[in-house]
Amino acid sequence: MIELASTMVGEQTIDPTKAYLVDFSKMQNVNDLVLVLSALGISIQGNHPFINELKPFLNLNNPIQLGPQIKEVQLPKLKKAE
Repeated sequence: MIELASTMVGEQTIDPTKAYLVDFSKMQNVNDLVLVLSALGISIQGNHPFINELKPFLNLNNPIQLGPQIKEVQLPKLKKAE
């Protein structure tokens, strides 16, 4: 069952607890695509193989600090069997 909610003017409301797919068929020009891509918050890691090609398009003044990618797991020491 599909449930749709609407407002008084007939416009559907957005449920903040759900995710929505982008309907590319509704886009009318390149600016619509740019707006959607901007909303995605796409970022490129500094060690990406194409970083030099992408550099002209990056906001180099506001990099995002990345944390450690792998955490070291501390396992308990095993007792030796006697």
